[in-house]
Amino acid sequence: MRKHLIPLLLGVLALSSCPQDTGVPSSAAGLVRAGIPADLLGMVHAGSRSEVTEEYALLDELGVEWMLTDFSWSEIQPVKNAWNLDAFKTYADNGRAKGKKILAILDYDVDWLHDNTHADDPHYAGDGCTGSHRYISPSEISLFCEYVKKTVDHYKDRVDAWCIWNEPNLNPRFWQGTMEEFFALTKAAAAAIREVQPDAFIIGGAFNSLVSDAWVRGIFESGAMAQINAIAYHPYMPRPGPMVNLYSSFKEKVSPYGFRNKIWVTEMGYPVHGNMGTEVEADRMPETVMLTITLLTVNGAERIFWYELFDHGDSADQGDAENWFGMVNGGGLINGEFQKRPWAHAYKLCALNIPGANAKTPLRQGLPDSLRAYHFEGPGGNHALIIWNEVTVKARDVKVYLPGKNQRRYNLDTGEPEPIGQSSTYTLKSKDGTNHSIQFFTWENTNYSQVPRISAP
Repeated sequence: MRKHLIPLLLGVLALSSCPQDTGVPSSAAGLVRAGIPADLLGMVHAGSRSEVTEEYALLDELGVEWMLTDFSWSEIQPVKNAWNLDAFKTYADNGRAKGKKILAILDYDVDWLHDNTHADDPHYAGDGCTGSHRYISPSEISLFCEYVKKTVDHYKDRVDAWCIWNEPNLNPRFWQGTMEEFFALTKAAAAAIREVQPDAFIIGGAFNSLVSDAWVRGIFESGAMAQINAIAYHPYMPRPGPMVNLYSSFKEKVSPYGFRNKIWVTEMGYPVHGNMGTEVEADRMPETVMLTITLLTVNGAERIFWYELFDHGDSADQGDAENWFGMVNGGGLINGEFQKRPWAHAYKLCALNIPGANAKTPLRQGLPDSLRAYHFEGPGGNHALIIWNEVTVKARDVKVYLPGKNQRRYNLDTGEPEPIGQSSTYTLKSKDGTNHSIQFFTWENTNYSQVPRISAP
């Protein structure tokens, strides 16, 4: 969370200039991914607004299944000898009552852990994060584990998964110790969770973007992941193409340890203002959102959490990218409703049509791999097709055949459907930076032997 990526900008720009392989090759029709999880999509920093009824109605409308937030140590045990275990009671109770799953992060330290004897220790240097030093020494791990056990035991019937820490490779912002000290903390925290909740689903890592091989190798070879179910990754990049390249590289790094198909993207998003290096212009965000979710899904991400639900409102400082990751205007209710940004409709289209489906490539005739196409074959005869052009120099006309009935094409900016015929021709614009001319279709057909086709007109 809290994407201070400027120190990584040189690496980001270098990767951005590489040739882009945006996902699974699509030259031949066939199965790409079977059994996409029905609860694929989540949202960071959701479920905690004071306008409870309106916020959960918004989450339902968008198709959000998971919510993610920090169950931070400083909130649970603000004073050494005093526990505030009900700090997240309202949040957890509301989530359970409203049918949302919760991923809770166990993280960070507490002010009372550090005294003046550490004044000259660089591990305890301030990093701009008020009230937290982001360091737990080996001798203090037992105190962290006490917080872990009490928190997990208190919320185990309302929290669906636990993540240990957040972005430790962003040193010193989120971790100020050594890699080895973090691995020891992770291993001990996982054991503490298992002690009070043996069947818990535990996530480790939560690495940001350009995590080094040493971090990945170390967290596995140290034994820190031995009792952990999945690894979290945050592949922040300026465009979907470099993003999926980065994700694929991470997948190869964890593959030797048996985690190739156990990756949770617990953060992914783009600001529309600021100078972080990953900004996307607002008018390109709807297509960027759809490309990002599609590419992560077909490349095997087990869960995808968008960062984040609310921005900081129209009056927020446009120079600070942290204010501008949201899908919804965070300024409050207008006429009793939250105001969605246009790209929220793209998220909604993905949420309503991709989870629970099988991802396939459609039949295609005379079309190169530069035209990308994915067919999501959902339960009950519901289908979706997403196509776009990867060519940078010219537009391409394509003829699309969708078998069955109720064929519709969608406006990504508004989410509004347009009824169409079984067979129609469309122009896919040339790719321009992050700008693709995406076409998104749905239709109904319970005869799965009939498949969509794309061809040159």
